[in-house]
Amino acid sequence: MLCITIIEKLNVLNYSDTDPNINMLPILKRIVQNHIQVWVFSGDQDSVIPLLGSRTLIRELAHDLKFKITVPYGAWFHKGQYGNLLTFATVRGAGHMVPYAQPSRALHLFSSFVNGRRLPNTTRPSIGG
Repeated sequence: MLCITIIEKLNVLNYSDTDPNINMLPILKRIVQNHIQVWVFSGDQDSVIPLLGSRTLIRELAHDLKFKITVPYGAWFHKGQYGNLLTFATVRGAGHMVPYAQPSRALHLFSSFVNGRRLPNTTRPSIGG
């Protein structure tokens, strides 16, 4: 709901049920330009919006905004990376409905965003010990 409210206030979305193909690039660009933090995430098994498409969108957005990559794309583990206004994360083992396929990981990702925390540690947790 928060996302819809922000988009409505910025007057950047003209959506029609008959045309589901919305170019999100200008919408996300306008949101970021209004200094609203954006986290984009995709499931690595998403067949509706493939991971490569999401990564391409974020790369184009970062280029348009003249952002520099502060942390290279890499693995994050559920049990920090901070991208200032724009962060992209992949949720391993999830398709288009990330919270349905990986509820614990989705909750952790969402909680990190809402609470202003960095993404989980980008190093593999030790096994045993």
